[in-house]
Amino acid sequence: MAAAVLTAAYVAASLSSIAPRVAWDGAYVRRQGTYAFLSYVACFLVVSFVLRTHGQVRRFVRAMLLTSVFPVAYAICQRAGFDVAVWNNPTPWRVTSTAGNPIFLGGYLDARDHDRANSHVPLEHVGAKPPSTLERSPQHIGAKPPRARWSEAPESTLD
Repeated sequence: MAAAVLTAAYVAASLSSIAPRVAWDGAYVRRQGTYAFLSYVACFLVVSFVLRTHGQVRRFVRAMLLTSVFPVAYAICQRAGFDVAVWNNPTPWRVTSTAGNPIFLGGYLDARDHDRANSHVPLEHVGAKPPSTLERSPQHIGAKPPRARWSEAPESTLD
């Protein structure tokens, strides 16, 4: 529902904009207009309606993690001084990789790190409320529970 409202707001803003082409295509540098947003919504809908089994989720997370290999390798080359491209980088002491900005690279890699960390959480624990510290025994305070892999979660949680 929220995605539908946000999509409607994007389309309405683009149609009523004083510069509808810029609103649709985005600005010169980032190109993050309504067209890009609609592409993101389409990807979200495909992923949310297609991924149904643990195997599909596991393969999707692995594919997302593999997409970070090239940007990380390129960032390492930049840091080592082997950058083959000339970039207009206002902060040359920070690597940008293919993101064009160190902050964007950090956000992208942080999202991949969350994908990796969440790939081992069983589905029955997603959204579960952790017990309060009063419900825990003293020897468990501060201890982390063991993590299970996606493949160990029961299939009945996928319905």
